[in-house]
Parts: sequence; structure tokens; C-alpha cells
Amino acid sequence: RNLPNKYTQVMLLEELLDSGFRIQVDFDFFYLPMDHSNAANLGYCFINFVETAMANAFAAAFQGKKMRRFNSNKTVVVMPASIQGYERNYAYYS
Repeated sequence: RNLPNKYTQVMLLEELLDSGFRIQVDFDFFYLPMDHSNAANLGYCFINFVETAMANAFAAAFQGKKMRRFNSNKTVVVMPASIQGYERNYAYYS
């Protein structure tokens, strides 16, 4: 939560990759809800990590941190989602 609204999916994925997290290795689901009327994200995303250790590493890397782009004062809040697992996330968000 608390992502700068100007981030696109590509920008956010680049920041995750630059921090050492790998698509389809460390996480298998990524969804950044967008408000398409103004081309802004809603300030939160959903990431399903394949291992608890990776979710914990992500929380350690991003909790309370500012994202690199757009000079925003927002600090990231990492929370467990109510929906867990690739299959359940895909079924719900597709």
C-alpha cells in the first residue's frame, strides 16, 4: 500500500527486479490496479510470493521505504493479502 500513483506496472516491476526479486522464481502473481480514466494506479498492488521467506525478504526491503521515482513522500506499507496463492489470485482478479 501507499504506492505513488504515477507508477505503472512496468515501473513497479523494474523496481522489484532491481531489488533482486525475480518473476516466476520469487513471485508468480503481480497485479497493480489502475484507474484508467486518469492513467494512475490506485496506490496498492498484489504480489504472490512462492515462498514465505521471499515474502519476508520483500517486507524487509520495502516496508517503510520510499519508492525511487517521482520524489513522493509516501512510504510503503506491506500487508498480507486476504487472498493467498497463485490460483486463488488469478481466479479472483482475472
